[in-house]
Amino acid sequence: MKHPGYTKTGTTIVGLCFEGGVVLAADTRATAGSIVADKNCLKLHVLSPNMWCAGAGTAADLQHVTNHMAAKLKL
Repeated sequence: MKHPGYTKTGTTIVGLCFEGGVVLAADTRATAGSIVADKNCLKLHVLSPNMWCAGAGTAADLQHVTNHMAAKLKL
């Protein structure tokens, strides 16, 4: 019997809601094609003390946008 394969889809982000709050989790690898460019890439970003976001995609753009949003929310 042949085992089923898997599909590589990129970033894994999970959010779980429960009675006491929310848990966010994400992997930390950033890739450039088939090459692992960074093994410790942050994909969870603090926007304000009670607001976080999780992102996938171009890491530099994501970092810039989340920093900008956090600064605007601070004002």
